Amino acid sequence: MIKSIKSAIDSIWEVPIFYKLLQATLAGGGHSTIKKYLKKQIPKNTKSILDQGCGTGEYSLLFNDEYTGLDNSVKDIKHAKERYHSNFIVGTAAKMPFKNNSFDVIFAVGLHHHLSDGLAKKAILESLRVCKNLGKIIIIDAMLPKSPLNLIGLVLRKLDRGGHVRKAEDTLKLLPKGLIFKHEIISSFPFDYLTIVFQNTKA
Repeated sequence: MIKSIKSAIDSIWEVPIFYKLLQATLAGGGHSTIKKYLKKQIPKNTKSILDQGCGTGEYSLLFNDEYTGLDNSVKDIKHAKERYHSNFIVGTAAKMPFKNNSFDVIFAVGLHHHLSDGLAKKAILESLRVCKNLGKIIIIDAMLPKSPLNLIGLVLRKLDRGGHVRKAEDTLKLLPKGLIFKHEIISSFPFDYLTIVFQNTKA
């Protein structure tokens, strides 16, 4: 039953306008929480920002000309270009078309639960590669509910089209060994989100 419902939702989410409607309906409060978190984490004077896995581009509204959005969906990038004035590029998060040390800040919202463990690790390494020395990397991703009593959140996460929604500790295991980072969980019922913040300290 859940698989058939998930399949139906996935087919609807392939259409950008319906995807945005579903996201606003199911996770509207979460988007507001995430936007506030990003604004707090990213300094106002940041000169170059990459949204790694930008989807339909809504987070571009938080920024100006310093923003670049990358996504592997041609439909989503087309949708973003038609509605927003930022720079949007088609590309994969695990092998990005940018030079080393290109951005001051890189953030990825809801990206890694769409990727297998292997691809997620590559995407994180790619964010380190294209981030400037001492630049900042921010990951905000879906996670399985921290409370076992949150059955609504659990069912909705199981229906998520990403297919790789993890426990918080399993997402943290994707990070390179030796990386120094901070993490916390932010919530907007019925969803919990894992946030991870670290600097690129490689010269």
